[in-house]
Amino acid sequence: MATVIAAVQAPAEEARVADPAVPPPSTATSAGESQPVEAVIREQTIYVPYEKFRAIFEKEGRGVFLPYEKFRELWQAAQSALRPQPEPPPPVGYLFRAASTELDLGKEAVLGSMTLDVVALTTGWHLIPLRMSDVAVRRATVDGGAADLIFEQGYFLLVHHEDSEPRDLHLTLEFAKGISRDSGDRTVTFETPAVPVSRWHVRTREPGVRIEVTPAATPPATETAAADAGADGTEAAPGDSTGGQIVGSEVTAYAAPGPSVMIRWTPTAEGAAGLEALASVQAQAEVFVDVTQTRVQTQLDYAVSRAELASLKIRFPKECLVEGVFDPNVRRWTRSLPEDSPDVQQIDVELFEPVRKTQRLSLIYSVPTRSGTGTMLPVVQPVGVGRHEGYVAVRLGEGLRGEIADSRGLMQADPSELPASNRRQPWDWVFRYIAVPYQLALLVEPVSPRVTVDETVELEVAERALQLAAVGVFTIERAGIFQVQWAIPPGFEVTRVQGRAVENVPAVEIADWRVEGDAKDRLTISFRKRALGQAAVEILLRRDLPEAERLDRPA
Repeated sequence: MATVIAAVQAPAEEARVADPAVPPPSTATSAGESQPVEAVIREQTIYVPYEKFRAIFEKEGRGVFLPYEKFRELWQAAQSALRPQPEPPPPVGYLFRAASTELDLGKEAVLGSMTLDVVALTTGWHLIPLRMSDVAVRRATVDGGAADLIFEQGYFLLVHHEDSEPRDLHLTLEFAKGISRDSGDRTVTFETPAVPVSRWHVRTREPGVRIEVTPAATPPATETAAADAGADGTEAAPGDSTGGQIVGSEVTAYAAPGPSVMIRWTPTAEGAAGLEALASVQAQAEVFVDVTQTRVQTQLDYAVSRAELASLKIRFPKECLVEGVFDPNVRRWTRSLPEDSPDVQQIDVELFEPVRKTQRLSLIYSVPTRSGTGTMLPVVQPVGVGRHEGYVAVRLGEGLRGEIADSRGLMQADPSELPASNRRQPWDWVFRYIAVPYQLALLVEPVSPRVTVDETVELEVAERALQLAAVGVFTIERAGIFQVQWAIPPGFEVTRVQGRAVENVPAVEIADWRVEGDAKDRLTISFRKRALGQAAVEILLRRDLPEAERLDRPA
């Protein structure tokens, strides 16, 4: 049962009786007129069953009673929700939409024109950064009128926007900048505005010039243009064989967003037209000498200038086995025997993209190791390079000792002089060379291991057999070993061979074992890996007793 306290309106008669404060009706009124009766609101207690509570109170037409303060709070919240909300202001006061730049490459300077599409979003004064701090502005206009520029570590456009609607601004900058020279190449770099779409159209009057735009979001489209002489107010030079036309080269590229854009080209009058590329090589060779094979890993870093290199040629000694030439830019490589040098082999490397600045190659090759007679390390000779220098680091494998027999053309160096990438492991010798060819010969011989064994033998005499357990603790020095041999006593047979840990000596890992010899008197134990230091092994043997020697026969 639920109790509900409700405010109800009592009838008129009951109101007059229940409330003596209410005055009786006046007798001065006419009999036909009824006097208004004041309604009295009082509380009543009503008992409603819980199962009927929802059906009685939660239906249409029922009222909700709440305090006046809560009513005003809900009323004001509803009224504010009906009012139109003001639009939030733009997150920025202005923005760049796109830029288009036209460049004319000259001999000493570059002339350019940049058109910027800018949108002013908020009212008031705007100071828009244009960067371009390293150029000389010749002319600046906004929508056909003069532009107000301020220079403070770069150019700024000063704009006043009064309308509440966004305003489109079209800024045009005409500028000039000097050219930088580097080994026949020409470069010019611009500090560009932060524009999401940046189009660059670069042209020169010299035909066959390759022009690079960096960073380029799309590969530049290169074409040879022919423009009428005098179209831009320039007359053709006397004796011009083009017959009234100026033939040149041009590219169009979209630059990726970034702080700067660099243009690089090589004029044909001063660069690679008819000339070979200038290349130099810095090499790092890592030599690993093993018992049967000497393996070399060499890294060649090419530095190219003046022209392109579409392929590379490298010569090796004829007995050298070339295993691989690696780099993402290597398309394929082939082996050939040059006619002018029958004692060498040549590797021709074809590249995906021609080399203009730098190129790295990783080479892996090997020669047999000649113990005792001397091993001549192979010398790599890149073909067509002007300078070749580098380092040679040599490391002997385990179980080998050696000495340098010949080091003509080499200077011994400290391992700390190697590049950081080559100092990751210890080297036995490090040499430096400044020219090729050089000679480096090694006298290498295996180191004989010194092995001592501490053996413990336990003999158990049974009724019908003798059981022998031998535990050998090996101490292996100088060089590691992969197997040992054990003499088997006459009449005994091997039942089990296993590694066994003894005190601080670890158990050896056994790969297999076998009994050899015509008399089956030699046990050969092969280890799973090279054993060096101390290791322990356990051998179990058994010999059956003849009938006359058995202990269980009757006395």
